[in-house]
Amino acid sequence: MAGAAALASLGAVVLVGAVRFERPAGETAAAQRSPEPAVSHASPHPSASAAVTATPTGVPTPTAAPTTPHSLVTPSPRAPATGSSRPAPASTPGPTATAPAPRTSAAPARFTPISVQAEHPDNTIAGGARVTACATCDGGARVRYLGKVVVYLDVPTGGTRTVTVTYEADGHREIKVAINSAAPRTFETSGTGWDVPRTFRFTAAIPAGRVAIALYNDTSSPPDVDKVTIS
Repeated sequence: MAGAAALASLGAVVLVGAVRFERPAGETAAAQRSPEPAVSHASPHPSASAAVTATPTGVPTPTAAPTTPHSLVTPSPRAPATGSSRPAPASTPGPTATAPAPRTSAAPARFTPISVQAEHPDNTIAGGARVTACATCDGGARVRYLGKVVVYLDVPTGGTRTVTVTYEADGHREIKVAINSAAPRTFETSGTGWDVPRTFRFTAAIPAGRVAIALYNDTSSPPDVDKVTIS
C-alpha cells in the first residue's frame, strides 16, 4: 500500500508539471501573479524520493542515468605502417677465406753410401799393379804395387760428398787421387803393417752418373788400396 501511494503521488506531481507547461500564454501572467503553493509530497520509499528532484518552479527533473559499470570502448583504427614490417632477410655470410697451408720444402733424399772394391773386375788396373789376397781386407783382396787403379762408381745424385779410401801400409807413404778429369790431390798415409786396414777421407763435388776415381803415385811407392766409398 505504501508503494502504491508513492506512485500515485509521483503521478500527480508529473501531471501538475505537464499542465503548467501546457498552460496558455494568457494564463501565464495570471499564474505569475498568483503562484500556486509548491506541493511537497514526502515519499515514504527512499528510492522513489531519490528518483525525482524538484526545481525552483516546482517542475521535477529526472536524475542522470547511472553509468554503465563496464563501458564499451571502441578501439581507434591503427594507422598503417609507413614501411614494411617484414624483417630484413639475414645476410648470408660469404665464403670464409682459408689461409693457404704453409709450403714445406721436401727434405732431400738421404744419400746411400756407395762402395767399390779396388779389385773389382770392372775397374782399370795398370802400371804393374795386381790383385792380392788379404784376410783383413773387405772382400778378401786388395790391389798392390801401384802403378794405377781406376775405380768406377755409379752415383744417383750429384752433390758435395765425402770420399773415403781404405788402404794398408807398413809406414809413411803418399797417394794421388783424381776424380774424372779434375787435377789430382796428394794425400799422406801411414800404417803399421800390410794386415791393418786404415782410412783417409776428403770432400769433393761429385756429379751424378758414372764417376771414375783414379788412385796412383808416379814418383814413389803408394799404399795398397782395399776399396773406395762415396757417402
